[in-house]
Amino acid sequence: MDVLGEFYSLDEITQMPLDELALFVARAGRNRSPKPEKIAREIKKAARESYRLKPGLADSVQFILGEYGDQHQDI
Repeated sequence: MDVLGEFYSLDEITQMPLDELALFVARAGRNRSPKPEKIAREIKKAARESYRLKPGLADSVQFILGEYGDQHQDI
């Protein structure tokens, strides 16, 4: 599931209502997860507790991580 690819920032994830994020989890997982609310809570927790980059670096790091993710999917 490409959570960070769907959202612009961790702040956007932390501010999103839990039910909306749970709906995203359910759709992204094609409704195979029995507890999308639990997964959404864990995603929000990880986003809240994550290390914040300086704004000038955030876009570059996000791009690099996205490229690594794309390469990983191609394998």
